[in-house]
Amino acid sequence: MSSVSALGLSLPLWPLLIFSALIVMSLINAVCNRLGQHLRIIDPMINRGIIALLCARVAFVGLHWSGYNDLMAILDIRDRGFHIPTLGIVFALGLFQWLYGKMRKESGAAFFRRTLILFCAGIIWCVGGWWSYQTIHNTPTAWPDYAFESLDGEIVSFAQEEPTEFTVVNLWASWCSSCRAEMSALGQAQAVFPQARLILINQGENQSTVEGYLKQSGYQFDNVWLDQNNKMGQWLGSQAVPVTLVFNKNGELVTGHSGIISVPVLGALLE
Repeated sequence: MSSVSALGLSLPLWPLLIFSALIVMSLINAVCNRLGQHLRIIDPMINRGIIALLCARVAFVGLHWSGYNDLMAILDIRDRGFHIPTLGIVFALGLFQWLYGKMRKESGAAFFRRTLILFCAGIIWCVGGWWSYQTIHNTPTAWPDYAFESLDGEIVSFAQEEPTEFTVVNLWASWCSSCRAEMSALGQAQAVFPQARLILINQGENQSTVEGYLKQSGYQFDNVWLDQNNKMGQWLGSQAVPVTLVFNKNGELVTGHSGIISVPVLGALLE
């Protein structure tokens, strides 16, 4: 659930690291091409990465078929529903096939050395970025002892709620387009996952604004809390929305998801 805040959005850390690593690898390869033999490496790697992503999406949709009710939901990859083992296997096989073909040619050894250098550079970049993020951001592990106000004007807190197997907390705001895009999925999730209590904690808006948005949009949720001072964002270390957090019955943070979430992805988090 690690994410980077930018322009009011919560951007997932690992996709950002991988994308930036590809840029670094491309720059290194360009320098190597100027200094020595010109080798076309990055494009074939990206092509195989795209194929692996497509396969990983198909595998994820296949495993969670019941959660996707139309073609647009399947094509909407903003929920980042990918089957990671499939991604790794398909990419590794594609990379092996490509390198094996190059090794049989005269320039094969040069391709192998260059590819190894670029891969090491990419791995060092991603691991270094992840380590730096973990050093700077102290991710909390348990529900904070905060009190909020419900739309009924009552003072509510996690400790007052009857324990359930999971508590799903969604941090959102009505001005956030990504938050609005996932509202329908959250409405479905409230009915689909009886083992989890869903709590929507609005960040920074007053009661009339929140009630007006929900009424106009036609959404009904059992638990909508107001956090006008953005206490949850400060506790999490990120003011960006949307963010979905999953707590167990003891109030321990077990997993989370930054950005738009779908019913299948939430189901995967609750598994």
